[in-house]
Amino acid sequence: MGKGQHFLLRYAAFWLAPLALVIALLMAEGVLRLFPQLLPEEAQIKRLWQLQTPSSSIGDPYLGSVYPPHHKTEVKSLDFRFAVESDEHGFRNPPPWPEQADIVVVGDSLAYGWGVEREAAWFSLLDERLPESRIITLGMPGTVPQQYFRYLTRFGIGLKPKLVIFAIFPGNDVAEAETFDRWLAAGSPGNFSEWRFFEGRVPDRRVRFPNNSYLALFLQGLKKNLSQKYASKTITLADGERLQLAPAIYMKAFERNDPLDPGFQSIVAATVAAGDLAKEHGSEFLVLLFPTKEGVYLPLHGEPFPTLTQPLQEVLEDEGITCLSLIQEFRTQAVAGKKLYFEIDGHPNELGNRVIADVLAEYLKNKLP
Repeated sequence: MGKGQHFLLRYAAFWLAPLALVIALLMAEGVLRLFPQLLPEEAQIKRLWQLQTPSSSIGDPYLGSVYPPHHKTEVKSLDFRFAVESDEHGFRNPPPWPEQADIVVVGDSLAYGWGVEREAAWFSLLDERLPESRIITLGMPGTVPQQYFRYLTRFGIGLKPKLVIFAIFPGNDVAEAETFDRWLAAGSPGNFSEWRFFEGRVPDRRVRFPNNSYLALFLQGLKKNLSQKYASKTITLADGERLQLAPAIYMKAFERNDPLDPGFQSIVAATVAAGDLAKEHGSEFLVLLFPTKEGVYLPLHGEPFPTLTQPLQEVLEDEGITCLSLIQEFRTQAVAGKKLYFEIDGHPNELGNRVIADVLAEYLKNKLP
């Protein structure tokens, strides 16, 4: 036996164990990449975000961010594929803009119709259901209520709308509203949609591999499921369709969904300011509250899950603001076995958008001036 072989055998325990561990980790990574459905639900949501084709916005010191005019691209995701095509002001309307619009919608990705084509988005469907009205949406993904007010001020109120729809999603608005306040306090540096991810600190590129590793996502998701009050789960509907529910991603929203929270107060202040602006210009004002996918489906499967919309609705109604929550109609449709959201992503699918349009059309039937 040669000296080299003798050395390898003598110290085999020192190099075989690490080698076996590396091989095992690589095999686990490979299995999860071949069968990503083995990932915990929250990990699959993170993976969807990582793989989703970005759609670049541009910074604005007043608005925070907006899409470039006449911007065209395609967004691809594990759940959907749709076209992004902006009008002359960077929003998702068929050009040209009218001199006057009957309804102006402001909000984030839920007012944008994220995940579906423009023709299938709820504001387009509502436009069809109200043929005498022209609707303009100022929905912009990744934004917060303070920005909605600013979009309304710069672009919407000049259209002399009969109605302003202020779309709010408490699932992420409370925490991100405070982030926008910090962006303002920092002097409005650059594009808010980018700044909010790292608040002026350039991300360390060395963390890229762990973030992109399926095994790391699996372990992070498993740890959260074991430690959180609300565990993730996948439900199967009567027709065999699946929905992945990850309530843990809203834990911060639960903790901060309080009238004393600074982010909550910023939302209320922005909403009240928008309502006052609408009233000054002779427009009706309606707050449309969007529920989470988990808030719709988990209670129907024996797992209590608090609605995030109720505290905000109560405070706004005390301020004299009219609110319309979608939670009850969504739950009614869910009881009937309807799939209103994408399997992984938390945005409403085409059916969900149709339900939103139907609810609003019925509500507005005799309410528009």
